[in-house]
Amino acid sequence: MAGQDEHEDAELQLEVALALLPLIGRCVQLEHGRAVRLQGNRLDDTQDRRALVREVARRWRALKPNQRRRYPGDPGLAIVAFAAEYVEDVEHMAPDDGDYRGADYDASLEVVWRRHVEAIRQRDEAA
Repeated sequence: MAGQDEHEDAELQLEVALALLPLIGRCVQLEHGRAVRLQGNRLDDTQDRRALVREVARRWRALKPNQRRRYPGDPGLAIVAFAAEYVEDVEHMAPDDGDYRGADYDASLEVVWRRHVEAIRQRDEAA
């Protein structure tokens, strides 16, 4: 049974990684098909990304069935929607982008993500 649980956890973490990592990775803002701005990578450290994937998977597993119903029925799409909400929640802690120029805003988001991952690590170490 433990092997089955580990397999299911690995599958869930893969689904989370596929949904989450593009949301926090490098992206280009387009206007009329032209690249106008390169947005920075929120987390480039592999260990930070792994900690984040494990955290999102943990939070997904912790949802009660009635909480999961608000997400699409397809498990993959549900995890994508959940990961997108998670990213929005974390990035909501950043200052409004109107307060910053592009690079400064990207830097502030990177700090938000690094602090978030550090808090996850501290909590896990204390447990």
